[in-house]
Amino acid sequence: MATQICEGDLAHMHQFSATTKVQVMEKILATTPADRDANTGEGSYQRMLHKLRTEGFALIDLQAMETAFRTVWYCKSKSLFGLRQSESAAMLVWESTGNAEHNAATTVMRWRL
Repeated sequence: MATQICEGDLAHMHQFSATTKVQVMEKILATTPADRDANTGEGSYQRMLHKLRTEGFALIDLQAMETAFRTVWYCKSKSLFGLRQSESAAMLVWESTGNAEHNAATTVMRWRL
């Protein structure tokens, strides 16, 4: 189980269409997330990352900051009968809290595009 951003994730991010990436980013910035899941504590980032991968999401953007980082994930899937494609995006945010008990907070927001 891969619990960190790996070379395969970075390769996909660099190969992903810049035009599609811009469209996805514009859509998620213009709308409210369909759902939001926030956790603190050890292992929350790894669990959320694993869940995104299991659901078919692939990395399209990574932004590192001083005490946090943000990744954007994208998934395009066909319906049960292959008639309609659905698109989803997720933003995973990890941030250091400076709190000894819960030293990091992880939040995942999801959009149906």
